[in-house]
Amino acid sequence: MGMAEDAKTRTIEARNRLGVSANESVNVLNILRSILNVSIIGRPLASNVSGLFVQNNDVRIILINTNRSRGHQHFTAARELCHLLYHEALTGQICEIGLHNPKSPIEKEADLFACHFLAPDQAIDYLLNKRQKPFRPVSLADCVFLEQYFGISHQAMLIRLQQMGKISNHQAEQWKDGITRVARELGYDTSLYKTTADYWVMSDYAEKAREALDRDLISRGKYEELLLEAGLEDVLFGGETEDD
Repeated sequence: MGMAEDAKTRTIEARNRLGVSANESVNVLNILRSILNVSIIGRPLASNVSGLFVQNNDVRIILINTNRSRGHQHFTAARELCHLLYHEALTGQICEIGLHNPKSPIEKEADLFACHFLAPDQAIDYLLNKRQKPFRPVSLADCVFLEQYFGISHQAMLIRLQQMGKISNHQAEQWKDGITRVARELGYDTSLYKTTADYWVMSDYAEKAREALDRDLISRGKYEELLLEAGLEDVLFGGETEDD
């Protein structure tokens, strides 16, 4: 079995395991947090890193670079999901930007897994069949509809359509630029294509640290030290004002 076919098989297994149907769009961050109990941190990084993950026994943490578009962040989260599910021997991995950069076999597997997990062949065929009555070739509008449905970047959606033989390399080249304008003209929210550059945390780490503080198991200084070590400065110094 080739790497692409293996990725398809794994994504079917993963969707079944996680209770996600074949045609359903997925929120990978919610899966990582709610089902797999992974702590996730979003931070803008001034580097070529899309994300990284570390795991040590029961502790699993993923970092997402929010200086990338929302669609890119979603793809990165799916790549890290692959590492967590199928590369258990890894204690950590850095994901760098670029679907076509030379990569290790494990990184190529993660790319393929993310492509097929987020936008499965079956789901793409199902959605296109619903839109293409009477039958017509795949259009740029179809591509935008699909990427909006699956929550992935325009580049990733073009690659999926090429992988399935739905569009040619020439079409992908013609359609690659100006997607924000096209999406706006078609009436879609364009936030999928924009960087968020925000700070956020999805974890119960802060909650557990606060509980330990409230139960006098740790001092205030130790509590602050734990949050700072975990990169949770915003919990301490978030700057949000409370309502009176």
